[in-house]
Amino acid sequence: MMERTEHQFQQILELLKKRATGGTITSEELTILNNWLHSNQYNEELWNNLSSSSWMEHEIKTYARVDQESVRKKIVILRSSRVKPRIRRLLPQISWSIAAAVLVAIGAFWWFNYNSRHNEPTLVNVQQEKILPGMNGALLTLADGSSISLDSIKNGTITTSGGVTAKVNNGTLQYIGHTNELTFNKVSTPKGRQFTVQLPDGSLALLNSASSIRYPMTFIGSIRDIEITGEVYFDVKQNAKQPFIVNTDRGLRIEVLGTKFNINSYNNEPVIKTTLIDGKVRLTTGAQNSNATLLPGQQAQYNQPGDAGAKISIQQLDQPGLDRVLAWKNGLFIFNNDKLPDIMRQLERWYDISVIYGQHIPVRTFSGKIYRDVPLSELLDIFQGMGVKFALDGRTLTVEEE
Repeated sequence: MMERTEHQFQQILELLKKRATGGTITSEELTILNNWLHSNQYNEELWNNLSSSSWMEHEIKTYARVDQESVRKKIVILRSSRVKPRIRRLLPQISWSIAAAVLVAIGAFWWFNYNSRHNEPTLVNVQQEKILPGMNGALLTLADGSSISLDSIKNGTITTSGGVTAKVNNGTLQYIGHTNELTFNKVSTPKGRQFTVQLPDGSLALLNSASSIRYPMTFIGSIRDIEITGEVYFDVKQNAKQPFIVNTDRGLRIEVLGTKFNINSYNNEPVIKTTLIDGKVRLTTGAQNSNATLLPGQQAQYNQPGDAGAKISIQQLDQPGLDRVLAWKNGLFIFNNDKLPDIMRQLERWYDISVIYGQHIPVRTFSGKIYRDVPLSELLDIFQGMGVKFALDGRTLTVEEE
């Protein structure tokens, strides 16, 4: 069944290529196309679009502006370590015209949807509640202890104390003014939220879901000292006279002058990961001789937070590794031979769900890219195609091997 359906995909894609590039279609091929056309409403929509010169012109111009890797990123792919890849040689070296490249992306989506809906078992109870992906939003706690929800504020002014004004501008919290008092604000993102804060010095902090950052309304003194939990991406304004210090709730301290880096310090993750994109940072812990300096492209892992004998290990990441670290801020899940529990922890935070496991926990690994803006049911549909079974009760997801 798998081989025959994959062959059909390749056959239809070749015929669509002919359609897009003006090739000759035989009567036998036309019969194949007609059968395909009437099997799915999306197929008919694609066919009609291929007949539209304006649609093709728009798509060609779009793809002409991107390289092959950008084309690849438009395709949802997921592979399992124990199941043959769903799409073999999905994107070979593209020698077709730009129009054919458009069809590769569209055809890959069609192939994946076709198989998910026709060749795999139906999901168990995952459609009973439409759980949407996370969104922009957070909770701001002011110096006096009062809290303000930032979920629905795209633009607006928030009254604070000490002559400093907080504003939300296009979904980013910013500060205007100066105070000589050391007063703190805190921004927290619950599950299913992410948010960007422009700190009083102009540095940017992008919070992933289930994270927080505590900072002064004005940086006073010789250092810029802040505290975080969860995962935060920083773009720090350089100021050699006032180093920027990030303190985690797990005992790791990061000192920077001006840099871009990501820190993942969730309490339910086994290690703290600090990844440097640009600049230079120094990491220290409470453990003796456990300091480290990172250069661009390096990641530090602190394996035993709180252990006096813990050490910081450093590894050099290639570009795919860096892309994986920054996937969350770029709107993607990227997996690379990840175990299902590791993946599910990400889904718990982004979709605000709780995950439990049945008697047979899948022990396979998964690799691929999935957009973070899809509803939970669509994402689970992809994993279902890999042989994982789900049951959803409210916001509790039970996972088992098929």
